[in-house]
Amino acid sequence: MISVVPAAIIIVTPRSGASHHAGGRQMRRRVTTAAASLIVCLAAMMNCFAQANERTTHSVLAIEYVGEQDGIVNSVLMSNSRAGAEWGRRMLIGRFAAERADAHVVDMSLLNDVIARIDGFESSRQRHAESAGGTSVQISIVTPERNSSFFYESTEALSLLEDVQKACRNDESLSGDIAYFQKRVVQYRRR
Repeated sequence: MISVVPAAIIIVTPRSGASHHAGGRQMRRRVTTAAASLIVCLAAMMNCFAQANERTTHSVLAIEYVGEQDGIVNSVLMSNSRAGAEWGRRMLIGRFAAERADAHVVDMSLLNDVIARIDGFESSRQRHAESAGGTSVQISIVTPERNSSFFYESTEALSLLEDVQKACRNDESLSGDIAYFQKRVVQYRRR
């Protein structure tokens, strides 16, 4: 549901005698321009509210390769709905890579399990300085309750992805895409 804050538009008109002067026309033009600008701003605010509302209706998890762009590593996208998967392609994945993202619609219980594994890994994680020019993995989690992004250097990412793949072992397609993602990260790490 979109919440709109009521606003009042007050239009000030010049005194009756002033409208015959050039200053009156100029003032009317300014008032008209101000009113048009206000309407455009209100429309933009309503659009932002609508987009913010759309974001909170989906649960989406995106796993992306971040590193030297010698080639493409397909991102893996999970959502609890087809609309969420499409939203994730548009909003979370880079424009060029969005077409190649492997999107999966999964049960919310599986998505919650994967998120819990990532959160557990994140809480026990030892921070490492990322090496310049190295490969890394970004994991983005968007749910109605949160919006989080985590970056992992390739070695720790592989450990986390192994755990994520275990959670997805009953979904052959998703498990295979995560395994392929891991394989590609290993290839780029060795270069």
